[in-house]
Amino acid sequence: MRTRLLILVFPATSFGCGPGAPEGWPGEVVDSAGVTVVRNPVEPLWSPSEGWWVQETLRIGGDESVPESLFGYVADATLGDDGRIYVLDQQAQAVRVFGADGSLEATLGGPGEGPGELGSLVTSVLRRQDEVLVVDWVQHRLTRYGDEGSVRPSRPLPHAPGVRSWWDEGADGGIYLRTLARVTSTEGRWRAEDHLLRWDGASGIDTVFTFEYPQTDLGARGAARLPPVVDAPAWAVLADGSTAWTTLSADELRIVSPEGKLRLVRAASWVPHEPSEAEEEALLRGVAARIVMLGGSANAVEQVPLDYPQTLPVLTDVRAGPDATVWVQRAGSIRDVHPMALNTPDPPRGWGGRAWEVLDRDGRFLGTVDLPPRLRLMDIRGDLLLGIQADQDWVDHVVVMNLIRPGTP
Repeated sequence: MRTRLLILVFPATSFGCGPGAPEGWPGEVVDSAGVTVVRNPVEPLWSPSEGWWVQETLRIGGDESVPESLFGYVADATLGDDGRIYVLDQQAQAVRVFGADGSLEATLGGPGEGPGELGSLVTSVLRRQDEVLVVDWVQHRLTRYGDEGSVRPSRPLPHAPGVRSWWDEGADGGIYLRTLARVTSTEGRWRAEDHLLRWDGASGIDTVFTFEYPQTDLGARGAARLPPVVDAPAWAVLADGSTAWTTLSADELRIVSPEGKLRLVRAASWVPHEPSEAEEEALLRGVAARIVMLGGSANAVEQVPLDYPQTLPVLTDVRAGPDATVWVQRAGSIRDVHPMALNTPDPPRGWGGRAWEVLDRDGRFLGTVDLPPRLRLMDIRGDLLLGIQADQDWVDHVVVMNLIRPGTP
């Protein structure tokens, strides 16, 4: 397989070297009723001369002469400890396994209901010990493959059938999953039961907590509503077992310790704004594009009026970074929002913002790393970053980047 090897540099803005106990930090930390509130100024703590940045080292995708480099819609991707890249293509209903050099090593799965085959709404891929695990919530099973590509007996998912789930490995090494069930109230309107669970890899499962946030009105049976933005949580489990999370309607980050202690992180620059007419038009075009990607007609958006949000999202993703940092994605231009990120309760990875604001373990704003536009950051392993970048035609590409940090090898 032919793979382009690129070295591109994206400079960081106003950024310095690792988290510590900084002197002269102009922010504020207060405690109120057992909740710690961190208020960050606009200015970063790190100096411009100590910036971090990324170098793109590998790109896979878009070569029509190499069919395995053509992706439909990548729902998830992860890095193995050996440098392999595991890419879950939801449209192809398969996992493609690439070596660290970008060469295709295996294709796992394929459409179907038989052993090792995958359904149409697979959501997550994990590399765990000597197995590749794929979450197939429609078929209510965890499909398992051996390292060598063999199909192993599947397992039922450790939650009720019909419940959607998205899985990830926490920075503490545990397996975590967000589960979402849609139920109806006594008035017949839809509401969500949204939980974060921890799975022990066998039969045990524990509820970490319930995501509490303003739920988007989806209407009732026979009276559906069509909101372009469906509120949903973005979350990451940190190395100490704390969970950092936010939602598309929030202007703050929540960090919950394993003991349940809450830390609210706020910033002067995290200010939501009402959508302009141009932004509403971009949302309309995006929802139409999503319907087409799902096999429908763009004219369907004319059948149900769109419920535009009162304000646009500010924070759109959260990741655990190196040196116990927390990375928070700022929303970018509506033009860069992936259509598949609209009108869905899926994890909001596709909002396309380039700016990732980095916080230390206490929630203080250190600085910003700029990533390529339209990139969904899938995995951070030390100084190695894995992303999926959509081009102007919404064709996905796999991108591997090195994080460059002053003073590190």
